[in-house]
Amino acid sequence: MKKTLSLGLLLFSIQALACTGFIAGRDATVDGSMIYARNEDLKGVNPKKFMIVEAKKYKSGEMFINPDTGFKWSYPKKALRHSLIPDADPSYGIFGEAGINELGVSVSATVSANANEQILKLDPYVKGGLTEPDIASLVLMQAKTARHAVEIIAEIVEKVGAGEGNVIVFADKNEMWYMEIYTGHQYTAVKVPNDVYAVIPNAFYLGSYNFKDKDVISSKDIEKLPESNGLAKTVDGKFHLALTYREIHSKYNYDRIAMGQNLFCPLLPVEHNSEIAYELFRKPDKKISVKDVMNFLRYRYTGTEYDVDTVDNKGKIRAIGTDTNLEAHIFQIRENAPTVMWLAMGTVEHSVFVPYYEYITKTHKSYTADAKEFNRDSMYWAMKGLHILAREDRIRYGLGVKTYWDKVENDFITMLKEEDKIINSKKGLDKIRYANKLGLMKAENVKKDADKMFNQLMYFKGSMTDMTIQGKNKNAKFEYKK
Repeated sequence: MKKTLSLGLLLFSIQALACTGFIAGRDATVDGSMIYARNEDLKGVNPKKFMIVEAKKYKSGEMFINPDTGFKWSYPKKALRHSLIPDADPSYGIFGEAGINELGVSVSATVSANANEQILKLDPYVKGGLTEPDIASLVLMQAKTARHAVEIIAEIVEKVGAGEGNVIVFADKNEMWYMEIYTGHQYTAVKVPNDVYAVIPNAFYLGSYNFKDKDVISSKDIEKLPESNGLAKTVDGKFHLALTYREIHSKYNYDRIAMGQNLFCPLLPVEHNSEIAYELFRKPDKKISVKDVMNFLRYRYTGTEYDVDTVDNKGKIRAIGTDTNLEAHIFQIRENAPTVMWLAMGTVEHSVFVPYYEYITKTHKSYTADAKEFNRDSMYWAMKGLHILAREDRIRYGLGVKTYWDKVENDFITMLKEEDKIINSKKGLDKIRYANKLGLMKAENVKKDADKMFNQLMYFKGSMTDMTIQGKNKNAKFEYKK
């Protein structure tokens, strides 16, 4: 995520590049699901909501407008119903981030990334162009398939231009697409192979492709622009997208891709090195589960030499599971069951993933409560507050929080098998009613647990302070009592 503030002719960056994404194809997962996920990250406080945007008809000429950048694009005649995870404060745009529409098309947008200065001189980012806050909404309100979603964004980039570099993932029931937007008008998207996974920090990683392949969609000058200006980079004699377009590969990014790939490919580890042209798509050493992805999104390299919580590494290494996390989402797309979006509000390290079927037309009141300022009624604030307490001592305070949420997630995963049977037996409105019932019930229980846990942890923390002063019970650890 990269939030910006426009002022006159200048564009001020409020936050450096953030977010980490993940992809796993059907043949790379334990249950044959397509899985993709992302941590939405931004420093400071940036409250989020989770809501349903109803289907709506628009008159000819009505425009989608970003209030911050001035970007404009025509609304479709009929916008589809879809879920969304927008900012509580829409002043800088919607920042809808992720969701799924009534046709089963989903998106995660975006992982921010930058092109290098040399290529940007040839095709600079466009003031008033397409940026992260616009993308999820524009896709979900009209995309009929994942490929159609790519085509929608490609058309906008070609006609209006991009205001920044981004990485986007789209999916439908049959396939996933991965897209990199490099400069003002250059982009490439590829269909994700079934047998691979990908770890996506804030950089471009696509390599060499045949741009005439039916599973590749790219701007017409993607290779010609850099080649004709002496900027094209090659590997084994073939034009290489990432090496040509991305900025210098920084430690901020290569630590994450190396640690992520070594988590899923421990038998073939990669080094931490800015000179390596890391392969984006790799085959995992063993099949990946949705629980593995949850753990990946929380990964702080514990037990390795890169552990971000050690004294030597603190503040020097970018974790995947970071304190700047706003929410995390996982799409699990199954062949014989509805798509599930798993959502963890607040900081994922001390939050819990709650599953929602694609059919939901309602979200729990805690997801739509006023959250611009601290509000205990808000799911975002409930989880953010819990994290702020727990992170002060990740062993004494945080371990008990994580242990409880781990059990809840495992129960959700187990329950899903029976719930799938029930929802598959229902039709039409009954599917929607059942999906809503489950979603509201699970969110209600999670919110109650989060509030009670916060109260217990606050009491425990206060008690421990008194006991420590008195030299008593120094080794006690928090344990949530339901």
